[in-house]
Amino acid sequence: MNRKVTEAVERLFSACLEASLTGKCQAHISYSPNANMVVVIAYPIGTDFIATPQPTPLFQDSVLLGPILGRPFDDALVADRVRKLDRLTERLHDLKMQEAA
Repeated sequence: MNRKVTEAVERLFSACLEASLTGKCQAHISYSPNANMVVVIAYPIGTDFIATPQPTPLFQDSVLLGPILGRPFDDALVADRVRKLDRLTERLHDLKMQEAA
């Protein structure tokens, strides 16, 4: 994985952890190495996963981290992946601020 993409994933992980630890939402992040993808799902605080096996998330999004078949992992693609990851990070920060208001 490209260094800039790795740093963007680290920022996203940090935002998920911060949102969850501050009690603003239950943010889940997962990395699928076989698909080279990150998935983030944010649930309202207090979501009961036993009583509600398929709870409705506040949002769910994913970002493909690597190149698409046959496309080189050039600077433009790296910038696109970093932009998408940072947008997702901002969405978590916005959610945290909305819940605080």
